[in-house]
Amino acid sequence: MSINKQSFEKSLGWEVSEHDVLVQGKAAPRHKAICNGENIIQISGKSYTPFLNSEFEELATEIGCLADFKEPRFATIDGGKRVLAFLENPEKGKKVAGLDIKDYMLIGNGHDGNTALWIGTSTIVHRCNNMFTKENMKIRFSHTRSIHDNVLNLKAEIAGYHEDLDELYKTFENWSTIKIAPKIKEDMKRHLTAMEREDTPENISTRKLNLYNGIDAGIARECTELGDNLWGLFNGVTYFTTHDYSRGKPESLNATGGGANMNIKAFDKCRELATVLN
Repeated sequence: MSINKQSFEKSLGWEVSEHDVLVQGKAAPRHKAICNGENIIQISGKSYTPFLNSEFEELATEIGCLADFKEPRFATIDGGKRVLAFLENPEKGKKVAGLDIKDYMLIGNGHDGNTALWIGTSTIVHRCNNMFTKENMKIRFSHTRSIHDNVLNLKAEIAGYHEDLDELYKTFENWSTIKIAPKIKEDMKRHLTAMEREDTPENISTRKLNLYNGIDAGIARECTELGDNLWGLFNGVTYFTTHDYSRGKPESLNATGGGANMNIKAFDKCRELATVLN
């Protein structure tokens, strides 16, 4: 199995709650606390409407039934700031560029005031277990008072998930046919490490150099295996974020944090390059 299921549970096992914010013994009129037990996750405005964990689990189960996916599993990230549900697609035999692919529907929700309720796909290349998660931006709801009304209409939007997934795999197939020069690899490393034009590996910080070298090793490895093409380039980045940068955090599925952000930057860069090189 490509995912460490021990990182996920049948239930989140806790509930988010709302409490008054006391100022000199009086409840603040414009703010409230969003909590995990006794731990404050965030101080929000009064209009912030949490989507409860019990509602989240019920939603994931309903979506799984609609999409004919396996029973959902759940994980808590960063002490309750974000929660994830993953549902395994039981369909067998999926391939991209000749490689076995496994995909999972991933549902995310946040209690931190910044993370919306969203649905995406997490794609894993079996050969190396590289993980890449992409949100479906058509299925994304902010925590306003209308969130529950929006969720009621979510069932009709599940088709958007399947369309998004099909389009993603077509993109990957196309990338496998687009050859790249060494300069493209160098540009990707510099892009992901935010190097300035005058920067060289010799004059950047140790942290940035380690990042640069890690990405370089990932790209070299995957391009050797998959060829000097955009598919190999992208897999080089996801190899690094899966096996090095996000090591020890299998519950994230590369859906949150620095590794996820790096993957999205690499994805957007490859998509941009495809329009130029194709």
